[in-house]
Amino acid sequence: MNKKLLTYGVVLVFAAGTLIASSGGRIEDSRTSSPLDGQNCTACHASTAQTASGWISTNIPAEGYVAGETYTITATGTHAGVGKFGFQLTAETALVKAGTFIITDAARMQLINTGDAVTHTSAGHVVTNDGNSWSMDWTAPTAGTGEVKFYAAFNAANGNGSNDPGDQIYLENITVQENNVGISTLAASSFTVSPNPATDFISISSDLKIEQVQILTIAGKLVKTISTSDFSNIKVSDLTKGNYLLVISSGKEKVSKKIVIY
Repeated sequence: MNKKLLTYGVVLVFAAGTLIASSGGRIEDSRTSSPLDGQNCTACHASTAQTASGWISTNIPAEGYVAGETYTITATGTHAGVGKFGFQLTAETALVKAGTFIITDAARMQLINTGDAVTHTSAGHVVTNDGNSWSMDWTAPTAGTGEVKFYAAFNAANGNGSNDPGDQIYLENITVQENNVGISTLAASSFTVSPNPATDFISISSDLKIEQVQILTIAGKLVKTISTSDFSNIKVSDLTKGNYLLVISSGKEKVSKKIVIY
C-alpha cells in the first residue's frame, strides 16, 4: 500500500469583478487564496475579506470521497444589492494541483490555468435574487491522497465598472476525507505491468480478475480509464512523457502502481 500523503484540495469561487477585463472571467492566473495561489480577489478589488459559511457544498458522502470517482462541487453566494457574481475554482495538494475538473455548463464556465482551475464566462456572472450559483464536476485524485480541503473566495461586486470598496470579498473553506474502505488492500505484487518504462503499449496481467484500470498523473489527475476484458494491450503512446500511476481495480479493492512513459 502506498504511503498516504496529507493533501489539501482547494476550491475558489472568485466573483466577477467590476473591471471589464474580468467580466468574462479572469484567465491570467488563479486567485483562490489557496496555499499555492496565495492571492484572492482583494488583489484587484478594494475590499477587506470576510468569512462566509455554507457557501460551498458537495455530494461527497460523509465517509469521504473514493479515488477516481466524480463528484459535484457547488458554490453559491448571496449579498444584498449585488451587481455581479463570478467564480474561480481550483484543487491542490500541498505541492501541486490535484484532481480533474469537468465543465458541466460551457455557457457559464470555462477552464483556465492549463485546466487546473475553473472560472465564469461573461454569461456566468449574472445575478439572480441577490446571488449566483455554479456547479461543476471534480474527479477525485488517486488512492492515498488523503484529506482534501476546499477553499472559496467570493466577490460580491457592485457592478459599477470600478474596483472601489463597494465590492465585497468573502472567504470560506471546508474539509472532506478520503474513504479508504476496500482500497489498496491488494498487494502490488498481485499484478504485473510490462514493459515499464514503456513507450507505446503496456500489458497488465494477474491471477485476479481485473475490472478497470485508471491512469493518473502523479498529482492525481485522471487522464485515461480502461474498462475491457483484455488488459494486455493498453495504448500509452498518446500520453505525455513522464511518471504516472496505474490504479487497478479488482472487485471492491484497488492497488496503485507507478509507471514511466518515455
